Amino acid sequence: MILQDPAEIWTHFRSLWETLMAHDEIVLASHLLQAVPWKVRDRPELEEMRRITHIAGSHLEDPTKYWDMYEGYNPNFWDGECLAPYTPDMDIFPRYRVTEDFVREQIAKRGSVTLLDIGVFDGQITNRIAKATGAKCWGVDCSNGPELANRYAQMFGTGAQFGKCRFGVDGLPANFPDKYDIVLCMEVYEHVPDTRKLLQSAVELVSPGGFLVLTTPHGSWFGGLQTSDYIRFDEPKPREHVRAPTLQDVASDLDSVGWEPVEQKIIPVQVSNRATMFVAARAKPSSPSAR
Repeated sequence: MILQDPAEIWTHFRSLWETLMAHDEIVLASHLLQAVPWKVRDRPELEEMRRITHIAGSHLEDPTKYWDMYEGYNPNFWDGECLAPYTPDMDIFPRYRVTEDFVREQIAKRGSVTLLDIGVFDGQITNRIAKATGAKCWGVDCSNGPELANRYAQMFGTGAQFGKCRFGVDGLPANFPDKYDIVLCMEVYEHVPDTRKLLQSAVELVSPGGFLVLTTPHGSWFGGLQTSDYIRFDEPKPREHVRAPTLQDVASDLDSVGWEPVEQKIIPVQVSNRATMFVAARAKPSSPSAR
C-alpha cells in the first residue's frame, strides 16, 4: 500500500519514530528523521522530535560526553549477597547462571580458565564467577566501579583483579595479561555506538581456541514491567541503551570480525518481560584469530 494522504503519512511516520524511541533504537530514530517524507517535511512537530532525538543520542556524537556519562558512576549498593548461592526465585539472574555454567564447562575441559570481563561496573558478577568456579578473573570498567570491585575481591577472597580503563580507547591496566581464554562482555553491547569496534577490540584479547561471550537484551525494555519506571520515549534525556539488538544483529557483527556463534540462546527474564540473549563465539577457522 502506497500512502498518498499527508495526514496518513504523518500518522505512520510519527508512530514509527515513537516506536523506535520507545525501543531504545536511538541511532535508527536519528536516521529516520534524516529521511522525512516529502509531503510532511514542513510539519512543525519535526523540530521537537529532532530535539528529543538529538538529546537522547548527543553523547554518541561526542566521545567526551559518552565517557563522562559512565565515568561519573559511583557504585556503593551491594554487600556481597551476590556471592551467595543462586536460588530458583532469583528470576533476574538467569543470564548470570548461564554464563557461570559456561565457564564451569570450559574449566572442566581445560583444567583452568583465564577470563577478562569488559564493563564490570562494581564487579558483582566477575567476583561471583571467580569465587564460584575458580576461574582466574580480571575486569575493567570506565566508571569508578573497579575500586569497589577490588575491595570486595579482597574481602571475599575471589582472587579477581580490576582496573579502570575506557575499553577500546585505553590499553588494559599494566598488570593485566595480554590474552584470555574467555573474554566476557555482559550488558555492554546495547550501550555502545559502534558495536563492531567493540567486538573487534574484544576478540583481539582472546587466546587461540578461546571464546568471546556476551549477553545483551534481545529487543528492548518496552512492554516490560519496568517500563513504567523507565525513560519515556519523548523525555529529553541521554539514553544509556542506544539499540535493541537481536541475535541476527550480533551474528552479523561477529561475522564482520571473522567470528561466529557456537552457542546461543534466548533467556526469558520475568522481572521485566525482556528477554536476554547469551552468545558464545569463536574465531572462524579461516580467521587469523583461530591460529
